[in-house]
Amino acid sequence: MGEYDFEVAVIGGGSAGYATARTTAGGGRRTVVIEGGGELGGLCILRGCMPTKALLHAADVRHQARRSGVWGLEPGEVGFDFPAVMRRKAAMVEEFASYRRGQLQDSRFKLIRRWKGPQCSRVAPERKTPLVMMPAPMPVPRKRLTMSLGLASSSSR
Repeated sequence: MGEYDFEVAVIGGGSAGYATARTTAGGGRRTVVIEGGGELGGLCILRGCMPTKALLHAADVRHQARRSGVWGLEPGEVGFDFPAVMRRKAAMVEEFASYRRGQLQDSRFKLIRRWKGPQCSRVAPERKTPLVMMPAPMPVPRKRLTMSLGLASSSSR
């Protein structure tokens, strides 16, 4: 097989893309993950689910501490340090993203990052930041192409 001859191409290196690649590679298929984002980890980990849940949890902890008197606890004044909350959120996101980067750089499948140059084609060129850039001569199997692009917000919807 050639360097770019794959049985399964997964577009997007987030949680769903990784799970798909792990499963197909585990089933014996020669698999590639194509990730066009600036960071590895996926939208959920980097900017969606994880940061949101971290901030919601911080708010819930404060809420529970402030109403802990119903359980006979007397915590006193419950303060709020926004920069500390944001540092904790950033640390949690980095921990999860680091783990995902390690998974994506696993040798079970090939990971292709951003491609630049005249030989490349853009996927979704109407976006300010293209979702994926891949080499034009790369054969992408039509029957086994999985797009795991995450949830992208757009004002045009």
